[in-house]
Amino acid sequence: HMLPLMAEPLQAALRGLSIIARRQQPHYVHAFLAASVEIAAGAADEAADAAALSHAANRDVRARVESVAKQRRKAAEAAAAEARRSRGDSPSSLPTTTSARAYFTQRVRRQKAAQEASFSAAPPTAEDEEGL
Repeated sequence: HMLPLMAEPLQAALRGLSIIARRQQPHYVHAFLAASVEIAAGAADEAADAAALSHAANRDVRARVESVAKQRRKAAEAAAAEARRSRGDSPSSLPTTTSARAYFTQRVRRQKAAQEASFSAAPPTAEDEEGL
């Protein structure tokens, strides 16, 4: 709050501290520097307070986001469980890793067998004979 109010007077004071001004009126330099130290200390205190407030707000927002995410996960799990119950699915009737692996292994075998059968049953084409 204090820095915007001090901007214009500070600029005027800094112009007064030019090399020529310091030679003409050297007794003002020490007073100005002492006042500048106090202004800088006040600005540093305000910055520290603002940083503390922003960190507290950040923690609060993160906690709220985590809480909402946890509520959504619980709601999704409850909805999935309700859907399974309404379909009559039980955890034991759902496919297991072993049954899924067996299904896909059998599927790959069938695809390979179909692919081999299609290659062996296809008559040679003109392109095949040209390559010979």
